Amino acid sequence: MTYGPEVLLFTMMLKNMTGLKSMRNMSESFNKEECIKNVGKVLGLDSLEELPHYDTINDFLSGLDVNELEKIRTYMIKELLKKRSLESYRIEGKYWGVIIDGTGLHTFHEKHCKHCLRRAYTNKETGETNVLYMHHVLEAKLVVGDMVFSIASEFIENESENVSKQDCELKAFDRLAKKIKKYLKDYRFVSWEIVSMHVKRYLICAGRTNGNIYADLRKGELKVSRRSLRQ
Repeated sequence: MTYGPEVLLFTMMLKNMTGLKSMRNMSESFNKEECIKNVGKVLGLDSLEELPHYDTINDFLSGLDVNELEKIRTYMIKELLKKRSLESYRIEGKYWGVIIDGTGLHTFHEKHCKHCLRRAYTNKETGETNVLYMHHVLEAKLVVGDMVFSIASEFIENESENVSKQDCELKAFDRLAKKIKKYLKDYRFVSWEIVSMHVKRYLICAGRTNGNIYADLRKGELKVSRRSLRQ
């Protein structure tokens, strides 16, 4: 059986929306007549007889360019904001609130790939030094009431294993800000970057302006400066 990308992606999205914990559980739960019929209605498909097995979805996702998924997410966010049903959540009636934070995805005791972040630690008792290899990502989430929607992601990763200085959250923040400015340039965002549970940097992506306004919170004071992101 051949599936279009809309079926494969919607099935995966439905799994996440329903809180199912495993791909196997998804295949077992969804392949029922009522579920198949409802998915077909949502996607406008009259001939949908079965939903894809999780192996089929994994094969599809492993060969899909991540940029294509980002395009879908950007389209969904733009369509959501066009509906204007969330206008009451704007800050001061102008800005959309966004929270930016980094999170760990995977940790390994052996090198996974050349892009791994590395952290060495020493056992105080034995003096032995070990290295952890990690994959992290910086996420920007649109906050509307008690709901959050992902609007952009930037992986925190090294270009190669021989870099003199590793990638970090602050570098990824600048790349993420440019990404938001490029793909969501018609919208105004106020965002906070959260580091170690403290607000570290305050950012206004002011639509089509020449730059962004940064404000550092130092000793309770709000100091604002403008830095161009034209480059």
